[in-house]
Amino acid sequence: MGNAIRIICKHTFELTNQEISDTLFVLNSAFPGWDDKSIFDWKYSQNPYGDSLHVIVYDGRAPIASVSFWRNDVSNQPAYQCVDLGVVPGYQGRGIFREMVTNGVKHLDGAYLYTFPNWQSRPGFLSQGWVIKRKVPVTVHSVSGAIKNYQDAGDIPQEFANWRFAQHPAKKYYVCRSNGQVFLLAKRRENCYAVGGVLAGDLGLEEVKPRFLLSYDFPNRLLTVPRHTGWMLENTAYDNHAEFIGGYRSDGW
Repeated sequence: MGNAIRIICKHTFELTNQEISDTLFVLNSAFPGWDDKSIFDWKYSQNPYGDSLHVIVYDGRAPIASVSFWRNDVSNQPAYQCVDLGVVPGYQGRGIFREMVTNGVKHLDGAYLYTFPNWQSRPGFLSQGWVIKRKVPVTVHSVSGAIKNYQDAGDIPQEFANWRFAQHPAKKYYVCRSNGQVFLLAKRRENCYAVGGVLAGDLGLEEVKPRFLLSYDFPNRLLTVPRHTGWMLENTAYDNHAEFIGGYRSDGW
């Protein structure tokens, strides 16, 4: 990268309004329609776990790339999920991805780091030493079958569920009930929902009665949706997490 390239790393509370605007510019340039400041504020400023880390790259004064390490703790373990990684057109393929992630990892020395990458970014993470914790195939369940599989799972933490799903400013989530339990759902198509896990209450979400359910949490099931396998990666340089991490933790769920 050239001498005019500079990289800044800041926690959410340290960002200026201009730096937030720069991050949104990058994300909407790399992914047209990413969204606006209301999503950024909900995701980062209102995060009940605390501040995330943001890495922004500039060419002179022009923002050209950014990535966030989203504070998203698991099992009371401080953790960050690497998300919202974008490089504006014209700057891709110059090693900026590697520099951004490397800087973020160094600033979070000792933390548990994980990500659910897309197919484009997965090779970049693997080349930097991140390892596959598990594959995440989409599996198909009857409603009763899915409910049975989740019966031994603990509840999704209530504070997290309220912020992450009930208060989401753009996405709508649902619930269904069975045998006295409440299950979190995300609609995929008509009468077809993905199930994220068990809730302590309905969070005021609309109740539905799906015909069948999809899940990301049972990788050994035989009935999967072809060509719909994702991945969960860990950076194990500092810390790892032995327990299962539910698919609902994914930034895209």
